[in-house]
Amino acid sequence: MSGKRMNEPFPIRSVVVLICVAGLAVFSAWLLSAPGLKASSGLPSLTFTSPIGLRKTVDNSAPVSGGQITYTLTYSNTTGSQASNVRLYDFLPAGVQLVSTYPAAESYSDGVLLFTAPSVGPGTGNHTVTVRVNVLGGYAQLYNHALIMADNITPTYVSLLTSVTQQPGGYRLYLPLVMKQH
Repeated sequence: MSGKRMNEPFPIRSVVVLICVAGLAVFSAWLLSAPGLKASSGLPSLTFTSPIGLRKTVDNSAPVSGGQITYTLTYSNTTGSQASNVRLYDFLPAGVQLVSTYPAAESYSDGVLLFTAPSVGPGTGNHTVTVRVNVLGGYAQLYNHALIMADNITPTYVSLLTSVTQQPGGYRLYLPLVMKQH
């Protein structure tokens, strides 16, 4: 009987793992969609320390729709622990179109860029990734999120809110041409 159970296409153990992963995905999506989330004053705060520090900036904090902006992600090892198998995810916001990255992303799918590094050791300095995007019209704000992970460390997550200035939608003033006769 145990041999037959091992040959089943989807053992119970796999179903339990899939349910846990799906629950984590739903929780992560909810957390990403709640930028103003605040803890109740009656609850103790939780603090996680990660050996990898992550910072995200934008070269123009009030871009015009139709223009371009560059996001810069900077990460470094902030403690004495070696961070191995480093994965940096940049979740591009709705309202942008990817132009280029430096260095080249390992993958790009559904608005998620992945950058990897074999390891980030203590004292190796800052590592920088730039992401250039076109700002599309019709979006008042851009919520950009990034997550950095490595084996056996606590992930680090950052968000950046950028307000977009909308260009006037093609309004032109036409004056009638009046010809003067002599």
